[in-house]
Amino acid sequence: MIHETAIIESGSVVSKTAEIGPWTYVGHNAYVSDEARLTGCTVEGIVGAHTVVWRMAHVMDGGVVGRDCMLGQNVLVADDAVIGDRVRVQNNTCISRKVVIDDDCYIGAGVMFCNAKYPSPGGCDELYPITVGSGVSIGSNVCIIGLIDIGEGAVIGAGAVVTSHVDAGTTVVGNPARVLHG
Repeated sequence: MIHETAIIESGSVVSKTAEIGPWTYVGHNAYVSDEARLTGCTVEGIVGAHTVVWRMAHVMDGGVVGRDCMLGQNVLVADDAVIGDRVRVQNNTCISRKVVIDDDCYIGAGVMFCNAKYPSPGGCDELYPITVGSGVSIGSNVCIIGLIDIGEGAVIGAGAVVTSHVDAGTTVVGNPARVLHG
């Protein structure tokens, strides 16, 4: 079902079982899979089956969101960002370019993936990849900075500032993030 206020641009592919709600924009060459549900958002990239995208969220061209995911209000998925299957991303989170989030992760509200270690007003010369292993849980208002790998099953406490790699199964907290146990 496509709401009358939705805009679907030419070249996009929207499954007949997808639900496109009011004030939703599906851009050129976007792909919306089976039973995805979009409400008041912008999708220019790929959204997997059974995925829900809420108001004011934006999946940029080149951004990929897997199946059975949920993107909360005001989430940004940048071009060149990839989100796996069964990932829950809470409100006001920014998933920058070159970020890869594996399956079965929880990303809390207000999480910032900042992959420009040395940003400047004229733009960054280099963006660093950030990878998040499967089963990772990231608390609200976490900031992840630079070239970072977060290992499978790691937990990052709310408000942490992550500036170095996090080993699998480890819990980190604080600013800068330090190992609580693991």
